[in-house]
Amino acid sequence: MLFVLSLKERTIFPMFLRRCKFALVCLALALPGCDDAARTVASLFSPGRPPALAPVTLPARPVRPKACCRALARVLEAAVTEDGLADANRLRGRQGDLDEQIHLLAVTGPTATPGLFPTAEARAAYWLNARAAWSLKLWLDANCPARIAPEALVGRSFPLDGGRRTLAGIDRALHDEMGWRAVVAAPGVGLDRAALPREPFCADGVGQVVRARIDAFVTDEARFAIDIERKQVRVPPVLWRFEREILREHRQRGGTDGKVTLRDFLLLHLGHAPRKRLQDALGYEMVEARYDKGVRCVPAP
Repeated sequence: MLFVLSLKERTIFPMFLRRCKFALVCLALALPGCDDAARTVASLFSPGRPPALAPVTLPARPVRPKACCRALARVLEAAVTEDGLADANRLRGRQGDLDEQIHLLAVTGPTATPGLFPTAEARAAYWLNARAAWSLKLWLDANCPARIAPEALVGRSFPLDGGRRTLAGIDRALHDEMGWRAVVAAPGVGLDRAALPREPFCADGVGQVVRARIDAFVTDEARFAIDIERKQVRVPPVLWRFEREILREHRQRGGTDGKVTLRDFLLLHLGHAPRKRLQDALGYEMVEARYDKGVRCVPAP
């Protein structure tokens, strides 16, 4: 049955919805965990915006702060595949180790225990390991879906470094320490981000590791796709969003004053394998990759 609203009804109905929204938010504010409840209710009335995700809480556990990633090492060794994704069954089998690591990360970090992370390299390694651990934890909490929307992970808060953070917040901390390169090299559970490592990051040589991971990211056909049929180079958003910053850095470091593109910069600064991929696609349009159906998180069958 088709209902047609009169002009008066079309005027009144949106007002009625706004009043419903106000009433629901007021009700949510009276409930336990009011801030998160209110944000969730409000988001239901915001077109195009995903609902607020419930923050992660950890059960109380006595933990002594220390800079240690042995539990994470066991998780990564057991659960990460050769293509840098996670095996769901193996990850579930290491849930105890993963929980041990995230409890330790919750009370240890550059803010909570600055003496344990005295250098930019040590802090960068901490944030990289924290991103690996919490990417896996959030994916596990979502029941390890084969595909997931990136926004379903990056905005959910969790205990870290004596406070609360999100994956997006970790990316900002990495940018503060080492710039855009560290963010592009940071691991995630989906093909929109660089591969999960097979072992934890260390402060020693972390800059070299970051550069190598960027090369591997651009070389990886599953993560950095080149569409021959449409003649497109599909740049993952984590790199695409830094285009202006990358080109500004190029000019500040004495690069040419002429028109330089992201492709030009990558051809100048990447290693042989990723550079060859881009050279083979000269003349192709560079576009931002889209993940309308979510990003794949499991190895290909």
